[in-house]
Amino acid sequence: MKATKGSRISVRAAVYMTAVLEYLVTEIIEIAVDATKENKMQRITPRFIMLAIKHDDDFPRLLSHVIMPSTGSFPNIHKALLPKSKKTKSRTQNKPSQDY
Repeated sequence: MKATKGSRISVRAAVYMTAVLEYLVTEIIEIAVDATKENKMQRITPRFIMLAIKHDDDFPRLLSHVIMPSTGSFPNIHKALLPKSKKTKSRTQNKPSQDY
């Protein structure tokens, strides 16, 4: 059914939307509490909410375009920027050169 200029939203839709939002907030707070306990803190801060959302499987897709102020940045270093491990260097140093 196409929405027209005079159409209204039913009361049931508002109740359903409220239930969905309540469920999402409950899930976010639950994982934020776990993140707070892992860091041995007693207060949930916006930082712990952001960390909990980023470590979850589904919430990063749902909240990918959300900007959360006062949370800092998510600690992430691209693999290409990390120094190479010593094991890789030792293998190349012990490898005989190939003369053609």
